[in-house]
Amino acid sequence: MPTTTTTPTVEKKGRSDARPLGGSIISVKGRPGVYGQAYRDGKRRQALLINADELADLKSKKKNVQKVAEARLAAFVVGVANAPTEEPAADAGPTVGKLVTDYLRVLETRTVERHARTVKAQLERFRDAKGIGADTPAADIARSTVESYVAALSRENGAAYVVKAKDADGEEVRETKHKPMSPATVRRHVAALSGLFNFARDRGVVTDNPVRGVKLARPQEFAVRLLTADEIANVLRHARPQVRDALTFLSETGCRYSEMSDLQWPAVDAGFARVTIARSKSGRVRHVTLTAAARRVIEGLHDTHTRPIEGPNYVFARLSHPRFFKLFKRAVAKAGLPASTRIHDLRHSLASRMVMRGVPVSVVAEAIGDTLQVAMRYAKHTPADAVAAAFRAMESASAPTTKTKKPKVKQAS
Repeated sequence: MPTTTTTPTVEKKGRSDARPLGGSIISVKGRPGVYGQAYRDGKRRQALLINADELADLKSKKKNVQKVAEARLAAFVVGVANAPTEEPAADAGPTVGKLVTDYLRVLETRTVERHARTVKAQLERFRDAKGIGADTPAADIARSTVESYVAALSRENGAAYVVKAKDADGEEVRETKHKPMSPATVRRHVAALSGLFNFARDRGVVTDNPVRGVKLARPQEFAVRLLTADEIANVLRHARPQVRDALTFLSETGCRYSEMSDLQWPAVDAGFARVTIARSKSGRVRHVTLTAAARRVIEGLHDTHTRPIEGPNYVFARLSHPRFFKLFKRAVAKAGLPASTRIHDLRHSLASRMVMRGVPVSVVAEAIGDTLQVAMRYAKHTPADAVAAAFRAMESASAPTTKTKKPKVKQAS
């Protein structure tokens, strides 16, 4: 059947002007029957005009197939012309997946690599969570969404453990379960989410941060392990040479492990008086003044340093994270300290000693690169004996002074 083209003039409903619309009869390869197509707004629409069975029937009755097809094409073109105009879909804004990607790209330039990796894992967990998904518009995330996610985290999303049992046939089966996530860990996940949606709010993606106002369980407070100067010296005495210099530097500066391990020689002052932390956890550039002990460490490393031909010029020997911590734990054990002692306790101990020596908390916060709110915790963790000594000093200062009577001495007559 030859392909024909017709251009009927169709008056669209609701409009006073007549607009010619083109239509044509076509055949589609591999599909029996007669098809028609019409154009509107630069888009082509197709429709089956006569199916294969009807076509055979028309031909058997010697009907004019061409005339039947043209009549149906004209009706199809009219229908296309009078169909409601398709409004372009409103832009729903960036999806959760794109928002996470954009935020992580910016975060990587503002904080240390290890912290960025942690936040990345936390946000990808949120992105892929049931009921959220990467394709969900970020503007659709409400506080109730965050609350449901937090409740799911708190139930069974902590550390995995294996439960052994026996089935009906007596065979041993193993089932992996998860402990409830601790309130402290949940708070860290929520803090990452808050940063994500603050980023979205600043860019006009959302009008308000949906994390704001979400109530969280208060984490249990544990006694912070503050190391005395003698205990730190004992740990350093038992530490292997590969980590002794690094541990001394950490205990004398209060730097984070990541700040120490990423430190490079261009960031060291020419006179070894201070070092510059270009990318701290808080994202701010920080200058760390070196004590005499820390300066001796840097000077000693400088004397034996060989500049690499290419690549980063690190100050401290590069050890893997697990290897460094293993050697630290070994030194802690030999020093007779509790196994719960952490590298971060060196930082806490330095900050607490500064507070006990009368250094203002605001200065302590600036020195160790923490917020004032975090630095206030170090004031809370002042040892009990120091607090007791302060009370005794206060009592002695406020006690009333009493005159002591001198005993009368009888004179010999």
